[in-house]
Amino acid sequence: MNQPSKPTQLARPNAPTTPARPDDQRPAATVRELTHRFIYETCDKVLVSILPAFVGKDQYKASLLSLINGNPELITCDHASLAVGIFNAARCGLDFNPMLGHAYLSPRKVRQPKLDPRTGQVMRDERGQVWQEKKIASLMFGYKGYIYLGRQCGLTPVCQAHVVYECDDFEWTLGDQPRVFHKPALKVKDREKHPIVAAYAHARLSNGQPITHVITMDRVERAMLASATAYETAWDSKARRKVPTGNRNPNSPWSTDYAAMVRKTAIRDFYKSFDLGDPSARPLAAAIDTEQSYDAGRIPLPSKVDDGAPLPPPEALGYSEWNDGEWRDYSDEIPPDDDQPQGAGDGGGAP
Repeated sequence: MNQPSKPTQLARPNAPTTPARPDDQRPAATVRELTHRFIYETCDKVLVSILPAFVGKDQYKASLLSLINGNPELITCDHASLAVGIFNAARCGLDFNPMLGHAYLSPRKVRQPKLDPRTGQVMRDERGQVWQEKKIASLMFGYKGYIYLGRQCGLTPVCQAHVVYECDDFEWTLGDQPRVFHKPALKVKDREKHPIVAAYAHARLSNGQPITHVITMDRVERAMLASATAYETAWDSKARRKVPTGNRNPNSPWSTDYAAMVRKTAIRDFYKSFDLGDPSARPLAAAIDTEQSYDAGRIPLPSKVDDGAPLPPPEALGYSEWNDGEWRDYSDEIPPDDDQPQGAGDGGGAP
């Protein structure tokens, strides 16, 4: 005969529970809130002081807000590196609105020795490794940004950049009457999949004179070799550092936007050929110098364009002064585990 089931008894706490206070249930700040706070509180004072007169300050900050909200990983980067990237673009007057193609920020991981906060000496972490990863924000300018600055300073009211594909009809002559003839092969199927053989910038100077600057693929290759991210690297035991393998880094813009990078190389070379000492051209000169530093894997400390005075870091970052060593990447100097010399990784100092 079936026994009637006993009612289930719920366990009772030994003491009465206390409802959580509203203060204990506050949600963590959202990406939008963190971004708004970073732009309008942390960076606002310095940002407003360095933007050129020809740039709308409210519109510039709105573009920044849209950029970081669209790529939330940026707000998780080291905030000092993010502020430096923003200031280096802002002092030149280059906007982050993606529709303009002036400037871009992207997250990048670097490896650095882990330091003891008390002594400043290299230390080992829980896994016995000296190295730690750090996420920083890296700045890059687009070729349209250089064209914009050239027009803004009055040097080139009109400027264009073009690439030449192997299937195009192209002639380039120098001398007393230099001439460039370029007839794109529009009827060729998948023209843009053909190899690029040259690129050029064509502009009209303020006095109406036309000018053209042509670069060959040798110049493009040198620009790629000068870039810290264009090629994959591998450890060279003799050189005791990582060296380019010749294989393109699939995550580099040299792989994802190759034609645009070739155009930018032509444009940047073109503007480097001018005397940019005039005060009106200083933003253009600063942009060229800044991006060359980023290309080489360095993050330049921001300074004022007009007098070169260094910019102080925002007080909210907690820095008394900038330190570019904070963002240096040691990845190319770290040997693989099976190639470390005796004593490496003992915490005695950075290799």
